[in-house]
Order: sequence, then C-alpha cells, then structure tokens
Amino acid sequence: MYKYWILVPLATLLLLELGLRLFWVNPYLLYGGFDQPFRLHEPGLVFYARVDDDLYPGVHRIRFAVDQGRAISGGAKRHGEPRRAMALGGSTTESGLVPEGRRWPDLLHTPAYNFGVAGNSSLDSYHNLKYLLEAGAVDVEDVLIMHAVNDLRSFLAGRMTDIDAWSPEPLANVLGTADQADQPILFGIRVKDSALLSFIRYQSNNLQGRSYYPSYLRQRKAQDGLPELGDEAFGGLMQKVQRELLPRRREIYARIAELARGGKVRLLLLTQPHAYDERFRPHRADLRLFPVYQNHKLTLSQAAGVLDTLNRQTRQLARDLGSRLIDVDACFSGGDLGGWFYDSVHYTPAGSAKLAECVDGGLQ
Repeated sequence: MYKYWILVPLATLLLLELGLRLFWVNPYLLYGGFDQPFRLHEPGLVFYARVDDDLYPGVHRIRFAVDQGRAISGGAKRHGEPRRAMALGGSTTESGLVPEGRRWPDLLHTPAYNFGVAGNSSLDSYHNLKYLLEAGAVDVEDVLIMHAVNDLRSFLAGRMTDIDAWSPEPLANVLGTADQADQPILFGIRVKDSALLSFIRYQSNNLQGRSYYPSYLRQRKAQDGLPELGDEAFGGLMQKVQRELLPRRREIYARIAELARGGKVRLLLLTQPHAYDERFRPHRADLRLFPVYQNHKLTLSQAAGVLDTLNRQTRQLARDLGSRLIDVDACFSGGDLGGWFYDSVHYTPAGSAKLAECVDGGLQ
C-alpha cells in the first residue's frame, strides 16, 4: 500500500497544472502571435516592477496593468472615471517604470486613456487610432500623439513603410524575458511550458518586483564600444531624413488628421523632449542610449540635431493640418534635465508630472 503514496503528490501536481491551465492566464504566453490590425498591449497583463533609488530617487513598487480595452491602468484613484482623451505614443507615453497613477496620462486634468506601447512609431499610432475609432472602442473628445525618437528608430530599422502596406512589429513579451520564462530547466522543458512553474515564477517575482536597471546598464555598456558617427556620414543621414523620413511622417500625420476629422475628435500633436544635452546630470549612471546608423552611434549633438529636426516638423505639421500643438520640448528647455529624465527620453515621476503640466496647458 505504501508504494502507492507517491501517486498522491503526483496527482496533486497534475491537478494543479490542469486547474491553472483552465482558470489562469499565463502571462508568459501573451503576445504569442500578432495578426491584429493594431499594435496594442494584451488585455489582462499585470506585473510588478521596482525602482530601488537607481533610475531615479526613492524606492518604488510599480504596478503595470492593462485593462480589457487594452489601455494601461491609471490606478485606483481614476478607476471608473469617464475619460475624455486618449494618449498614443511609444514608451514615453506608456511610462512603464513610472508608478501607476503617476504616469503623465494619469495626471491630466482631463482623464485620459493611456495607449502607449514601447517601440510604437507614428505609423503604429495611425493604425491604433484607426482601430480604436472605427471599432468604437473608446468615446473621447481629444487625441494626443507624441512621436519623434521612435520614428527615427523605425526609419533606421526600415519599418517606416507605406501606410497601407504596414504590418505590426511583433510585441516582445518583456515579462517573460525578465523572468527567464524561456530558460530550459529540465529535459528541455521551459518555465512557460508549465502553468504551475509559470505561476510559481510569476508570483515569486511579483512579490519582490522586477528590476530593469541592470538591463539598462548592459545596453549602455554595449553601446559604449561602438565608434561615433563621423560628420560626413551624419550629413548623409540628415539628407536621408529630409528626403525620406520627413515626407513619410507628413503623409502619416495627414492621414491621422483625416481620421480625427472623421471621428469628430480634436487632434493635438506633441513635440518630444529629450536629454541629449550637455547639461544633463544623471541620478546614478548615465543610461542614455544613442541612435545607431551604419554600426556607428550618433554623438550627443548629432542625436539632439536629428530629434530637433523632427520636432520642428511636428510644429509645422500642426500648423499645416490645423491641429493644436503642445510644444512639450519647449516646456522642458532650460530645466533640470537630470531630475526629469532617467535616460535619453524616459521620464522620472518628476518629469512625468512636468509633462502633464505642459499638456494640461495645451488642453485648455
């Protein structure tokens, strides 16, 4: 009889595995495919990160949650509050490492949906806006769009394609990467292959919170070994920006304005501030990354120059398209860049509050 006792724990583990597969959404299996006509977060994603006085001052436990409408949660303070605006952009709108409730869309006087997604360009935001308006997913009066750095990144990666030929770049499961859910542990079985193992890893890392500071350091150190782009090559890059990227952005923003008119919403274009400035003093290590062209990194002045070119175009586009401009870049000029940014473009809570203040002024 005793020899059958071993079956009891095995049966228990099997029941737990089956129960979790039936009733628990494994976050490591999200973003498995991407055939939708948009690039937005998966509904129901929830995880916790932490900042231990490394990216910016203080110790923070950060909740990142996506609601069933694919918007990033603004926290309990604004839960259930009718939202009359939506913010579209990349990681600087998403603000994943700013505490919930303190991301700039959370702080606006006009309650706003946060549809920021890391890596999104203006081309992605056009398709996201098209989906959200045409599907009736939201009912808003204002649409806020902020892009510059990801337009450059996408252009350099060859992803600023024709609007109607667009296909979304697959969203990486950053949670799975942070928790090493793809790592084989026994006989080639990965953590994410088992609901039970996934649940244990996920809940354990939620308790302590995930630190992304080491990955920022690794990325910066990897860039430190790259040579800087010469003046002649940079001149060639700026010619490509003028000849190819700026006309493509103009086409995209004209289509965005057309969508806004058809949806009877007000379009507000935001310039994008950055920390490519000699006055920047980091809180800890300098984590700024620089655009890379032809396996060379842009210098500080080159990075500032190309982003300033995109911001100038955004100002001109607002005038040409009859849209309202919120010149966030101008709001950030001359201030405490080290207090507002923890790297090249991402905001600290103080920077997020500063940006919300700038946007509130433009929403009046």
